[in-house]
Amino acid sequence: MTCRNVIALLLATGLLAGCEDFKQGSYELQKNLGMYPVDPPREEVAMPPPGSVSQANWAAQRAASTQARNQGNTAPVNYQDPEKLAAEAEAADRVAAAKAPSPAAKPSAPMPRTAAGRTAATATNSATPAAAPVVVASAPALPAGYVPSAAVMAGNMQDAGAAATAGWRAHLASHRTESAAINEWQELLRGNPSLYGQYDPLVEWVDTSARGSFARLVLVGFAERKDADAACAKIRSSTRYCASVKE
Repeated sequence: MTCRNVIALLLATGLLAGCEDFKQGSYELQKNLGMYPVDPPREEVAMPPPGSVSQANWAAQRAASTQARNQGNTAPVNYQDPEKLAAEAEAADRVAAAKAPSPAAKPSAPMPRTAAGRTAATATNSATPAAAPVVVASAPALPAGYVPSAAVMAGNMQDAGAAATAGWRAHLASHRTESAAINEWQELLRGNPSLYGQYDPLVEWVDTSARGSFARLVLVGFAERKDADAACAKIRSSTRYCASVKE
């Protein structure tokens, strides 16, 4: 072998050895050249021969590694199962519905009265007679709401009608019905009680040949015309008629 061949063989052997060292060699060299992987190379441990103590240790190490990887896939500590939450909510609803107050019971229909009960009620009603209506005597032809004056009240009941109808009158209005005349007097009394309350009213029927009969509302108890004129002077206005008339 020539010297040139020997040198070429040595160079080829060194080159191959350098490539193998670079491939399997130092992690620091690859890191410095910017070609290192994410994790440093790990040495693969060969499985020991079967039946040896080393094989049992190797199996225990593999089991521990598998458990560690499985723990990385477990649920978080505060994880709650949706199905469990739904079941708990349904149970809480059932408990709340059981504790809710029941709707108010409808009042029962009244019990039918027996024949004995109706007989007792009839006997009770017949034992207590109804109070008779109280009839208040008043002067004839005087409208409702009439309050006699002090002069009329001074005499007895027999002289009240004569005292009320004697002398002069103050004529206030004429109506076709007695009820209309009474209603007008009540309106006047409500509108100005201090004025009309001091006089005595009377509704009397007057027949005229031209226009027929009228229910005339007058104030009575005036001995002289000047007294009736004085009353009309207080009552008369632009909207209120009043005139002195003789009985």
